[in-house]
Amino acid sequence: MPFIRPAGELLRGSLLAHGLMAPEELDGAEREARRFGVAPGAVLLSRGMVAQADYFDRLSMATGIPRLGLDALRAAVAALDAEEAEAAARSGMVPLWPSGQGPGHAAAIADPGAARAAGGDVCALVTPDELRWAVQAEHGVAFAARASGWLAGEEPALSAHRRTTVAQRAAMAAMGLAGLAGLLVAPAVTAIAANILCALFFLAVSALRLTVLACRRGTLPPDPPLPDDRALPVYTILVPLFREAAILPHLAAALRELDYPPEKLDIKILLEEDDTDSRRAAAALDLPPWFECLVVPRGEPQTKPRALNYGLRFAHGEFVVIYDAEDAPEPDQLRKAVAAFRAAPGDVACFQARLSFYNPDENWLTRQFTVEYASLFDLMLPVMADLDLPVPLGGTSNHFRADTLRKVLAWDPWNVTEDADLGLRLARSGWRVGMLASTTYEEANCRLGNWIRQRSRWIKGWMQTWFVHMRSPVRLWRELGATGFFATQALVGGIVVSGLAHPLFLAVIAADALGGILFAGVDRSWLVATLAASSILVLVTGYGCVLAAGYAALGEREGLRRLRRAVPAMPLYWLLVSLGAWHALWQFIRKPFYWEKTEHAVSAQFHGTHED
Repeated sequence: MPFIRPAGELLRGSLLAHGLMAPEELDGAEREARRFGVAPGAVLLSRGMVAQADYFDRLSMATGIPRLGLDALRAAVAALDAEEAEAAARSGMVPLWPSGQGPGHAAAIADPGAARAAGGDVCALVTPDELRWAVQAEHGVAFAARASGWLAGEEPALSAHRRTTVAQRAAMAAMGLAGLAGLLVAPAVTAIAANILCALFFLAVSALRLTVLACRRGTLPPDPPLPDDRALPVYTILVPLFREAAILPHLAAALRELDYPPEKLDIKILLEEDDTDSRRAAAALDLPPWFECLVVPRGEPQTKPRALNYGLRFAHGEFVVIYDAEDAPEPDQLRKAVAAFRAAPGDVACFQARLSFYNPDENWLTRQFTVEYASLFDLMLPVMADLDLPVPLGGTSNHFRADTLRKVLAWDPWNVTEDADLGLRLARSGWRVGMLASTTYEEANCRLGNWIRQRSRWIKGWMQTWFVHMRSPVRLWRELGATGFFATQALVGGIVVSGLAHPLFLAVIAADALGGILFAGVDRSWLVATLAASSILVLVTGYGCVLAAGYAALGEREGLRRLRRAVPAMPLYWLLVSLGAWHALWQFIRKPFYWEKTEHAVSAQFHGTHED
């Protein structure tokens, strides 16, 4: 496809005459444009071969379409409402007159012919940077407010903006009073009832693991063929960052390794307004043109999902993927995701890539963390997806159909595990999640304090998620069905309750072994024996399922089979999980929306690999 006909030769001549390009560069751009199915101008701009202002000045001369001044552009954008401004940011076309009062759009795309094909009469030209600046200047605050209140405003029953409902608080108060009265009137019966209730959640998790082990496939189906370059769509990558200046060079390098045409990449680095260190670090990196840094205006809550909602307003892609600061996705992951979406039924809204660690052998904690991740991403989630059960997403490498993501109102900014919540909301809306045969490598937390902070945030978010989705158990049952309902109770509620109850079961067993010290004054002959027997049954079953899942999951990856020797220590690791669970409970009560920051780039392997 040549430049815009009949102005193509004029544009080419103008670029050459002003010394902006060499003839061989323009010839190469045209060849690449034919290869990828884009305008040659898109190649020139995306690869930084010509500055935006220079290109659009020459395009204006070649086509006779004037450049729009910044004041006029800002006035035109200011006249739009928030939805129209979002549409302009995503399409690159700004209406210059109210509907029906005049023709014409300002276009911020490399080929105004594409704007005409989309229904716009191009009467002025602006650069992409100018358009983004105008939209952020006039609507950034409104976009940020929308990012905070989108789900809470339209589906308040599905948002964690309210920690609990009046009915839930009343039910918890009633249970607390009943438990207190029971301890005063019939302590033995009350203790057994509490033990049984906790045991049910604990055993539900074990039952889910057993189901997964029984249903896992022996062989995986072949991957669908990768699409050719012309068939690849625009792909948006959202990367929310907060206090990540040290890891930004690693992130930029990892994203540059992606095997995807730059002309079809829409990478948005989302930086918080008050994070001046990360903003300076990003500015110093001299990122290529297909990277774009968006500053998220100050506001509450200051969370990752709020930043994602803000970035989604500017997303151009047919598909959207989320990456975290420390991520290193396999280079062909985007191509595999496109192939998977093209081959999947239309009700598959998301593909979750598998997650693993690049530093599994750093210390005891990283080995146990790797076993846990393998159990989840190589075993549990793939089988749950095969069984059409609700899949709580991981916090990164979620690939979405962009239009579907907007239909379900994207992420809940008030939930600190927005990923798990979104997976459940997709299932409740009738959408399915698949697993992608591609891995993103992360940094395994190697410091205990940092790991506890990360784990407590995760479990606090699962508490939020459980309370949100259990506001109406009848509605949840109706939307998920019986199997989906019980799977949700097992995975979300079960993980939380088992984390809290694990040390209590051990305490009961220890009390029985030590002679019933904790139950002096009551008939130990049956109470402690009953509680201890129940606790032993629960823990033996739970430990057995965890160990079996760990061994099975590590067998899925040849490079991780050596870690099977770490599996027997998983019960000790789950005691650390319990420590995080109790810290999460305290935070859920005191600071439900506080985002406990995980420090990255602390691994010795990271510093050994990324030395200057």
